[in-house]
Amino acid sequence: MSLINVEALKATALIQTFKIKRNRMHLQGIRPLLYLHNDPTGTFTFTLKDGSDVLDSESFNASDIKAGANFNDNEYHYGFFKLDFNAILNHDRLYTLELDSSGYTFSGSEYLGWIKEFENITNSFSDSIFSFHQKPFGYQLWGY
Repeated sequence: MSLINVEALKATALIQTFKIKRNRMHLQGIRPLLYLHNDPTGTFTFTLKDGSDVLDSESFNASDIKAGANFNDNEYHYGFFKLDFNAILNHDRLYTLELDSSGYTFSGSEYLGWIKEFENITNSFSDSIFSFHQKPFGYQLWGY
């Protein structure tokens, strides 16, 4: 049995920090690993920050996720969702990815979530429950 470890977007933004190992990167896109349950209403915004400075952001809704994944009538969808970004990232800086919303209220029957970076979790894993819940959110960066 496999599990998907999803943290639902509720009243506060979901945040993930990261650093790059190369000297410099021209970021062209980010693919967060998202989970869409039914059709939540509202606008979602994915933002890249350097400290308090917003480097770039992109807004989308549930229809955009379904159209981008070619799923229209299913109850849920999960996978990487492509967002076009344009930013220069430098070595050893702490960057923040933030998933937030407007006009959206969490409901157990309709919501957006960000999947933790885990695959094929079974009931017999070696990590403690604490570290299981603390795993980072999944995302991919691309650029040159």
